[in-house]
Amino acid sequence: YLELSEMGKKSANWLLGYYNSHTQYYIPAIVVSLLYAEKTGKYKRTIILMAVIIFSSLIVLSAGVIISLALMFFVFVFLRKFTGFFNYYTYWITQVAFLLFVIIQQRFERFGGLLTLVGKISSLTGRIPIWNKELVYINNSLITGYGIVSSDIRRAELGGAHWARYAHNLILEIMYNGGLIYITLFTLVIIVAGVNLWRERTNIIAQIISIGFMGWCIQSYVDAFITPFLVGMFVIAYHYFDFKNYSLRQENLASVFLNEQDNRRRK
Repeated sequence: YLELSEMGKKSANWLLGYYNSHTQYYIPAIVVSLLYAEKTGKYKRTIILMAVIIFSSLIVLSAGVIISLALMFFVFVFLRKFTGFFNYYTYWITQVAFLLFVIIQQRFERFGGLLTLVGKISSLTGRIPIWNKELVYINNSLITGYGIVSSDIRRAELGGAHWARYAHNLILEIMYNGGLIYITLFTLVIIVAGVNLWRERTNIIAQIISIGFMGWCIQSYVDAFITPFLVGMFVIAYHYFDFKNYSLRQENLASVFLNEQDNRRRK
């Protein structure tokens, strides 16, 4: 579906939300669906959901989601057993490393030709000036940030482009909103939630949750999504042992029930 607007022709997607406004929910939805499928053995819903999400992302050329899903699939199928590197903590560390790399490499635009191969990700070269402007504001209020600021003000601060209503990078947006205080609290949440995942990093359930965070990290290189739905992934990770123990209790109860039934039949 195409819509003509004052900014020119742009793609609009009515399958899973307008334009790419709902892409922030795709990866958590896949994680929850995979956990359900792994528990129940019913994969039909997950396959349908993933097909719809991929189709929806292609309609709006959401390169951030497409690349995230592609790398999630590759790591899950081929590399998830190499937990020494492909793990929850590494994914978050590489996000910081990527941002530092882009900031340091002032001539990063020379890679733009390669990035155009994957569609809208070529706009990454347009994000670098936005990040540089954001860093100036962050330095001026490093401790506490500026709080939640209206889109119009943010657009004026970041150069006036219609799409530049936030930093388009998770770490920079966190630093702008709450400074070192916010980023410290966010990091503590990452660590606390990751402790349980690290203990069971060879378990398929923990790997699914961890790879979901990898997808969020990749998408967060060029976007800044923090919603209750996304933060819910931390809750799932933190309570991994509770979910695991609950499943074991259910299996034990089912086993006890079946044993009692067998004993009654024998009598």
